[in-house]
Amino acid sequence: MAIPNTREQEKSNLRSVVAGIYLTFVTNVDYLIIATLLPVAVIGGRTVAAAEFSLALSIRLTVAMVVTSATPALLARLGNAGRLLLAAIFNLAGFLALFVTTAAPGLYVFAVLGGMGAGVVRPTLRTLLADAAAPAHRSKVFQVFFVAMNAAFVLGPVISRGVVSFGWARAFLVIVAVAELTAGLAVVLTSKAAPPVRAERVRTRLRDGLLVCVRPPVLPVLVYAFGIYFGMDFMMTSFLLYDHVVPGLAGYREFFLSLEPLAALVLELCLLPVFARLGRPGVYAMVATACGAGVFLAFSASFWLVFSGIVLFAFAESLALPQNQLDATAAAPAGRQASVFSALVIAGCFGEIFGTMTAGYLVRAGGTSLPAAATSAQFLAVGMAVCFGAAGFVLLRHGRRNALSPVSEGAGAP
Repeated sequence: MAIPNTREQEKSNLRSVVAGIYLTFVTNVDYLIIATLLPVAVIGGRTVAAAEFSLALSIRLTVAMVVTSATPALLARLGNAGRLLLAAIFNLAGFLALFVTTAAPGLYVFAVLGGMGAGVVRPTLRTLLADAAAPAHRSKVFQVFFVAMNAAFVLGPVISRGVVSFGWARAFLVIVAVAELTAGLAVVLTSKAAPPVRAERVRTRLRDGLLVCVRPPVLPVLVYAFGIYFGMDFMMTSFLLYDHVVPGLAGYREFFLSLEPLAALVLELCLLPVFARLGRPGVYAMVATACGAGVFLAFSASFWLVFSGIVLFAFAESLALPQNQLDATAAAPAGRQASVFSALVIAGCFGEIFGTMTAGYLVRAGGTSLPAAATSAQFLAVGMAVCFGAAGFVLLRHGRRNALSPVSEGAGAP
């Protein structure tokens, strides 16, 4: 009987990790640039109306959720690299549809194809990185993953401003399409060949994936993901509606919107050397405290208190997001990582939807059936702190019972 090469198993596939991070950045920055350009009359001389734009974004999110749920079952034979190349082709085709026209049907073809690409990319990239990174390196890999995402959130609008200034919008559609394809090819060329997938019926794979995700220890991880994305979209939507939330500081709305991803990016870079040493109890406690305090302060009437609240919330996000990926990796049964990461993405999508809806409800009901929107948000902040603390406690209990790997085992660089 052959003895497995333990040293080989502990090594990360660095080339595949780098290609995955590159694809993460390209996919997000390309989408943000184009999404920023669409409401401005620079692509084909046509401005996309607000109602059209919001409908297109809703279509994209809905398609992404459907495709995410079906990806592990329908695309099992392709492997991670093949799925990501397919997603890059979907995104490329969506951008080229806008090159033809930003009116219907081009806009909605872009939304559908972009949703298909996002639905495949979101779970598959996480699975790829979890497979490519050795257990000792995963904490830093997932930190860098979110650094790349936040860098795209910061740079996308900045690059779009330059595109508008130079009048390069239509040409830039071709550039981002080519960038998507090269990123997909980079993943294919750097990934190791995947083992053959056992032939089984799609219905069986869907059923097994669902059963895995509704049982401990996976279910608490999904609930935690829902809470993270609920908080993120609640904050973003509240600042988009800031004229109705804290009218006295409404002039700083754009600054506050940009501050959160920028603060998260800086904090993630600062946390890279120390995150693996914090330990899971410390991470959960700090997330609960910083999230609750951050949301509470973000709805005060003082500029500097709001500034501090946003930074605290960004700190909570910088800890919670990579930890959630680590927990999902550790909780997934052998051969079921794709299903768990798909469920993680779907839980995040539901969190985004409910976060947006809650912010809108607080604005509509503020001063009538509820206190003012800012006051209601501060009450919600206390509830969020309690819920994150309780969720962390449950995750720790399931972690001990099911031998989830602690963060402290994730030291080292990929």
